[in-house]
Amino acid sequence: MNAARLPAAGAALAAWLMALPLLASGQPLPEPESLRQTTEPATSLPAEPVLPSSPDPAAPPPAEPVTLAVLRERRFHQLWSALPVSAEPAERVEVALADIRRLLAAGQPWLAALQAARLEADLGERPGVAAVLATAAARCGLTGIAVSALARAAGAERLALAEAVLSVAERRLADGEPDAALATLRALPVRLERRQRHRLALLKARAHFARDRPLEAAQALQAAEFDPLRLVGAPLDDRLEAAVLQYDLGIALIRSGAAARGHALLERLGRSDSIGDEPPAQALRDRANLGLAAEFLAAGQGATARALFERVALEGPYSNRALLGMGWASLGPQGDPQSGGLNLDGDGTRATPKFVLRVMQRRRLIDCENYNRRALAPTELCQRQLRFERAQVPERAESLAEEAIAVWQELSAREPRDPAVREAWGALGHAAARAGLRAAAIAGYEAAAERLEAALADNRAAASRFAAEGLAAGWAALSADGAMTAGLAPGAPLPVAALIGFEAALGVDAAPPSPQRQPLLAELLEARGLQAMSGDDPALAAWQDAQQQALARTVAESLDAEQRQLGRWLASVRAGLATLSDPSFVLPSPAAAPR
Repeated sequence: MNAARLPAAGAALAAWLMALPLLASGQPLPEPESLRQTTEPATSLPAEPVLPSSPDPAAPPPAEPVTLAVLRERRFHQLWSALPVSAEPAERVEVALADIRRLLAAGQPWLAALQAARLEADLGERPGVAAVLATAAARCGLTGIAVSALARAAGAERLALAEAVLSVAERRLADGEPDAALATLRALPVRLERRQRHRLALLKARAHFARDRPLEAAQALQAAEFDPLRLVGAPLDDRLEAAVLQYDLGIALIRSGAAARGHALLERLGRSDSIGDEPPAQALRDRANLGLAAEFLAAGQGATARALFERVALEGPYSNRALLGMGWASLGPQGDPQSGGLNLDGDGTRATPKFVLRVMQRRRLIDCENYNRRALAPTELCQRQLRFERAQVPERAESLAEEAIAVWQELSAREPRDPAVREAWGALGHAAARAGLRAAAIAGYEAAAERLEAALADNRAAASRFAAEGLAAGWAALSADGAMTAGLAPGAPLPVAALIGFEAALGVDAAPPSPQRQPLLAELLEARGLQAMSGDDPALAAWQDAQQQALARTVAESLDAEQRQLGRWLASVRAGLATLSDPSFVLPSPAAAPR
């Protein structure tokens, strides 16, 4: 490779590239002579300790651990340096930058980064080119190259620099470095576009979440200017962006101790029609309602939880969990009416004069909900005590149990590999017993035991296949998908359908999910793509073997967790059946509905 063709700021990278064959060999460094003992001591006295000599500055550095990031950057340098050099690069810079931006817009950051690196090598350091290179490199996982390019982009045009800084910070956060992400954001220009400000607020908040600092996350989100209720008719992306900001702020407030205000925001989002009826908007609404309902259910507020569960769409990604929760909410304590007020609770004491607020309201300069949400001082004028909607609480306890039966009958007829459906099988017998229906309870328990035993048999069969064949069935399912045959582009997310197909082929689609499986599978598919670019590599093969073993462990752990889960449900069902089958057992007479 000709080092003169590398970017001016990449001289260190040139030396690193030249050392790659040595570093990748995996050979141990020679032992220093001062540490070798060639002869036995001449006497019985203990030998004097031999101190190691000072490190030789000319000695090669220790081998860098082989990671996907190292392999990715190695392939990148091999490819971009092979691109042809332009005879007159200065005359085509604007055209080339436009081509690179088109590649970024088309979702091809790897090709965009290759072209940007080649352009910078031809032109020398130019802030505009460095900013585009930082953006493209960050989006395809080339963290080292992105950070280096960002340092050269300080004089770039404002919007291009802001995009580069945000992209690099997002990459550092995705790499598990929240402190580095926040430090990167210091290079942002002062003026940002609205969408960039929203992106900045989300990025800061999620970095603070990763640092376990929810109060700082809430403060970052409160600084964003958004209101989903005022976005009727706006593009879908704008409405979803505002809704995500509100959802994250609600979670941050709950985790930071301001639960009442967090609940109020999630309640507002769960009721909002302004974000639209598109599937992503409905899913976000359902997620807010489901999370809020689960909190009230755990707090013994069944009537409030039931009303929230009922808002979740009957068909959708959260519908099964909502039906399951609705049944348990019917059988649990119904609780008291809950306040959903947006007033502040002890963290703001300054009072704005009421006559000032009245004038501002008349002139439409203030919205009370927005005023209180942004942590300004509460006042009598803007203080509101909303009540969460509650489901009706009947006088007869049997009515609540019958409601749980109706809900769980609907749920139990759904996809049998869904964990919520499997839990509902046994819960049906429990609800029938609570309703005083002994025969129905026995029949429900017996049907549940049969279904759970069949599910256990399926689990054991999947475990036996996995023990004999390993991951072969999963890889075969991915190979049948033409889009996955060549692997993933560097830094690209793993398609959800690919993960679902992989897990279904291995029989772990009904098991508790593993948070490690998706990133491991994505990395292995990306390595397949890197291998297709440049052929076999011993270092890559060794890394792939280690990752495959880690991926196999997640499958084994999921199968084991599923077996334990099914075993617990089956034991509960058998215990309920044994209790009801005992002639001496008398069902408790239903009392008044729990409050």
